[in-house]
Formats: sequence, structure tokens, C-alpha cells
Amino acid sequence: MSHLHEDKIKLLEDKKGQEIQDEIFMRMSAEKKIHLASGFFELAKELRSLGKNYGTRKTSSRSRRNP
Repeated sequence: MSHLHEDKIKLLEDKKGQEIQDEIFMRMSAEKKIHLASGFFELAKELRSLGKNYGTRKTSSRSRRNP
């Protein structure tokens, strides 16, 4: 294994996941950040609509108890 590869592994082991994510986000272009935010927004809208179709946990469990 090359010395450079070992150093990179050691660096990653010393960092916490959040620190690595923060560094990636800081290096990311504004365009990429906007694209990701848009994707998350669309996912949230889709998940919200699925919740309306299936009900909440409370209504689902109530339905099972009183068929």
C-alpha cells in the first residue's frame, strides 16, 4: 500500500462523519447545492403525498383495531 494511501485512510479515520460532509459541502459549487436542495424538496413533497394516501400511524393502527 502506498504511503499516500495510508495517510488518506488515517486522515479519514481521524475525522468524524459530519466533518467530512461539511468539507464536501464547502467544496461543492453553488449550482450543485441548488440542485441537491431541489431534489430534497421534490422528495419531501412525494413523501408528504404518500403520507396523505396511507394515513398516519395513529389512523392506521385505529383502522386495524376497528375493521
